[in-house]
Amino acid sequence: MLTRADVLCGQINLQKGITGTINLLSYLEANLQTGPKTQNLAITGDGGGGGNEGSLQKKPLYNAFLYFLQEPPVKDGKVVGFGRRNQVFQANSRDRPRAAIYASRNLNLWLVNEFCSQDIVTCLWKRKEEEDVYVISAYLDINLTEVFPKMLEDLLMLAERQRKDVILCTDANAHSSMWNSEDTNKRGETMEELILSHNLTVQNNGDHFTFYRAQARTIIDVTMTRGRVSSSIANWHV
Repeated sequence: MLTRADVLCGQINLQKGITGTINLLSYLEANLQTGPKTQNLAITGDGGGGGNEGSLQKKPLYNAFLYFLQEPPVKDGKVVGFGRRNQVFQANSRDRPRAAIYASRNLNLWLVNEFCSQDIVTCLWKRKEEEDVYVISAYLDINLTEVFPKMLEDLLMLAERQRKDVILCTDANAHSSMWNSEDTNKRGETMEELILSHNLTVQNNGDHFTFYRAQARTIIDVTMTRGRVSSSIANWHV
């Protein structure tokens, strides 16, 4: 059980490909160590084509990692490309998973099946001397009528009743000034309502784009937290 160490957290949309997975594994290999350091979490993220990296020093080395994946590579219904050295969490569903969580084995994570689906993966991160945290990876499909599924709001309400912290990393496919988009669209307004009604803190800093494709450049990847874990987030950046 890891209790006193830096944890490198990140978000990346792998665009269903192995290349991004290989690059992620190489990045983690270069930034992990075995000795504990401080208490802070460094949150990172990436929307596919861009790159968000969190760091606590010029060449950060961390004792553990927790990555929130969207559109991971899948074969026969299983997320592939990550080997067996660490932990990969996905929903037990017949649908192709579009969300997953990848974490080092020294983090005590438990899959919460009732709050998992094709597009949402939830784990409870049990920390020995600190608050338990619900960690959630979510892919919000721009082609669906609902901006976010009811399951996500039900989970946030449960966490509130249980007084558990939350880290939610989502490919929101939405624009809002809350995360420094150049505009706010209807999807963004709906996400803003979710954030405000559940007292979430948006951790995004700066106006660097998180998604690049052809002529499109946007900020659609959002890191949200609630509870004491919010003050542990350090150096979120693209």
